[in-house]
Amino acid sequence: MMSFGSFEIDKGSNGFRTIGLGVVPPGKVADLEGRSWGETSEERELWRALRETSLRDGDYNVVTRIQVYGIEDQITQPASIWIKSFAITGDLDSLKRCLDRSPGSSSLLRATSSDGEFLLGLAVPDGHLKAVNYLLERGRKDQTHFRR
Repeated sequence: MMSFGSFEIDKGSNGFRTIGLGVVPPGKVADLEGRSWGETSEERELWRALRETSLRDGDYNVVTRIQVYGIEDQITQPASIWIKSFAITGDLDSLKRCLDRSPGSSSLLRATSSDGEFLLGLAVPDGHLKAVNYLLERGRKDQTHFRR
């Protein structure tokens, strides 16, 4: 077992697992092992929430380091949120970087806003011509089909 301050990593027969220190009493871990998830309504609610927040094909997490009141922290958000912002603002370099890092860029190209607008539709209204041309070319290369 290796300790990293607020959690430990334990290697068992089924692989590695993390154990939060001070969160789960030592005797409770043994009680929890062997149980299947979803036995209580709280566990079912947790699984439902996890399924809803799972990443779609082509999406990945972007970790941003921030500093608030002198305390360093980090925020993790899906790339699909950032890429919409890059299209709206016409940030071509960030748009390219985001798509290049994606494991399935054609899926990420089909990301839509809450109003159903594709990235192209988000870049056009403010006249971000370079972003529009890039999205058109990238969509052609990836053979992305935009459907509603």
